[in-house]
Amino acid sequence: MKELFYILYKNSIYRVFKINLALFLKLKKVLKTMLNVEFKSDEVSDFHLKISQNIKRIRKQAGITQLNLAVGIGINSSGSYSDYENYKNSKKFNLDHLYKIAKVLEVDVCEFFI
Repeated sequence: MKELFYILYKNSIYRVFKINLALFLKLKKVLKTMLNVEFKSDEVSDFHLKISQNIKRIRKQAGITQLNLAVGIGINSSGSYSDYENYKNSKKFNLDHLYKIAKVLEVDVCEFFI
């Protein structure tokens, strides 16, 4: 650790920020904790499923069919679109899809995440 402190000092980080070794070690621990975020096994899948369900709900409220929305966003098959909307085989919408769907449905993209 002393070597790291010396390297910081040599590279002027210590002088610029005027931190001491104890403060540096605290900062290092906090940053390490922030970078080691763990996710539950189904957390990300649940997130994608929620987005798909919200898109489906909003599409139905707008009275637009899966085929019309699929064509509107450049997906050539209602079957493929249906897989995205139902999160079948873990197929998920990408950012381009979300942007285009929001435009076609005339909603803010944030509506998909509520």
